[in-house]
Amino acid sequence: HNAVVLPGGHAEPERIGIKSIQEWNEVNEKGTLPTENDVVTELWNAILEEVNEETGILPSEAEEPIFLGFARRVENHRTCMLFLVRTKLTSEEVIERYHS
Repeated sequence: HNAVVLPGGHAEPERIGIKSIQEWNEVNEKGTLPTENDVVTELWNAILEEVNEETGILPSEAEEPIFLGFARRVENHRTCMLFLVRTKLTSEEVIERYHS
């Protein structure tokens, strides 16, 4: 089986210390922004968490996300980042997790 699932989700800025746009502006003015590594780690974690929530595949069962590019939704014109996440699970294992 070859299957594609397009789970949607987003990173949680609160996890890296940003609770609002106002706080972002304040932190930016102070020069205490989260590090690039903090941002990348949160983005990767958000991707793998969303894959887990939508498919049942655990982050430990998924390979590192591969960035494919950007897409713009037709309906609301939001820009989305697209990633490919592979797993070594068999198609039967993936289907079982997806349905559980």
